[in-house]
Amino acid sequence: MKIKKYDKSTYTVSEMANIMGIGKNKAYELVKAEGFPAIYIGSTIRIPIEAFHKWLNSADGECY
Repeated sequence: MKIKKYDKSTYTVSEMANIMGIGKNKAYELVKAEGFPAIYIGSTIRIPIEAFHKWLNSADGECY
């Protein structure tokens, strides 16, 4: 039986922090900001990849 491989559809907070070049504390502050595309599953936070890149590309320069 062959196992189907799935592409990743979300980032962890740590992965998102690395992509943005920011620290973990700032990343957690950002995922709690209004309008940031984060999904909460219990105590786990995931960031949908497509929504994150859309948010990032449409950012108006506002600092959090």
